[in-house]
Amino acid sequence: MRKLTVSQDIALSLEVAMRLPKPIYEIVPYFLVAVGSLFIVLVLKQYEYAPMLFIWFLGLFCIIAGLGLIVTRFISRRSR
Repeated sequence: MRKLTVSQDIALSLEVAMRLPKPIYEIVPYFLVAVGSLFIVLVLKQYEYAPMLFIWFLGLFCIIAGLGLIVTRFISRRSR
């Protein structure tokens, strides 16, 4: 098995994501941003049912991943 570079790995995961049915592929980034925002709101309201730092980083990761997918899709549509 050959090792992939980071850019090849990202391209491969985007290729796999684009094989998803169109409605699911369109919703995933917005869902990630919404879930991330929810996690951060839960931390800010100081719900005590889970470790706060973990939820904060999970929320931040979801928001960054969702925004990354939105920006990637926007750039790919503009370059066509």
